[in-house]
Amino acid sequence: MISKNFLKLVKPKTFEKLENLGVFRKPFETSFYKDFTPWICHTIQNELVSENKIENKVEEWLAQVQNDEAIRNKERVAKFFNDREEKRKEMHRLQLEKEERIRKRRAEKARLAELKRRQDLKS
Repeated sequence: MISKNFLKLVKPKTFEKLENLGVFRKPFETSFYKDFTPWICHTIQNELVSENKIENKVEEWLAQVQNDEAIRNKERVAKFFNDREEKRKEMHRLQLEKEERIRKRRAEKARLAELKRRQDLKS
């Protein structure tokens, strides 16, 4: 008698506990865990892999753009310094030509002055 009363009290709670633990699942729950959950996990994983591939491609592209820009910048800097050096050489060449013209004019004036002095001495 005691065991019957005890089982009446224990049995409903035991069934309820087992049901809460997931021992007795409804067909929807079974389908959810068996079919939908693996599918959604696989889909999310594929999306993450795809997103990661896209991010990697973008990073590669940005690195390439950065590298190309660095090369172009280096070329521009080299051209700037080369142009500046060429300009400096040209200015130096022009300065030397000017000094040479001045030296020739002074030499010519000195020669003419010497010729005049000699003519003045003869006369």
